[in-house]
Amino acid sequence: SKGSFTISELIEISEFSRPTVTNTVLEALDMGYLEELPDKADRRRRDFRPTEPMLEAWRNYCNALLANQKFSQSLKLAQTLISMRELEADKTQQDM
Repeated sequence: SKGSFTISELIEISEFSRPTVTNTVLEALDMGYLEELPDKADRRRRDFRPTEPMLEAWRNYCNALLANQKFSQSLKLAQTLISMRELEADKTQQDM
């Protein structure tokens, strides 16, 4: 991972519109959760990366979720289902 992202990259993996993603990124920028990286090659390209406060907030959020037993059980189930789907996909490709 390059450690940064553009708004267009976020839109590709999001179900939200460009204006919604752009507004969210700009709000996070204003709150200090993201920083904009200068791009000397293309001034139109806007690259962003999370700041340390954002990463710390994310770690705290994840730790709080993991401390919740119901969430931990759901996470284990989801990981098992993902593994099963990957195995099935591999088997299907091998059978071709």
